[in-house]
Amino acid sequence: MCKKIKIISETKNGSLIKCECGRYHFTYNNLLFEFTENEIRAFKKFLKSISVSYWKKQFSCAVNCRSKIIPIPTNQGNLLLIFNEQEYYNLLELFFPKKNRINKLLSTSEINYNFLEN
Repeated sequence: MCKKIKIISETKNGSLIKCECGRYHFTYNNLLFEFTENEIRAFKKFLKSISVSYWKKQFSCAVNCRSKIIPIPTNQGNLLLIFNEQEYYNLLELFFPKKNRINKLLSTSEINYNFLEN
């Protein structure tokens, strides 16, 4: 485990953190991903390429899928992540934080791990 982390961004639904080892940890609701520098670059590029209007049109008549219409494929063939429009914009907020946000350096001793004790 890294001794220092940098919180790049966080919202009520997730966070994007960079460890001193260079790996990125992305959490969103009940999802956790670990990225290398190249992987996070590719993921950010993919997020930017998603057209919400395209997916809204694709699923305009599918009543069952209306709320979760934006797919994000994974390398695992049987796993597809789906998000609604608001969740997609939350992802963008995490990966492309506003410049006026403060990026904070923390030592691992400053992190509250109490949530693990359930």
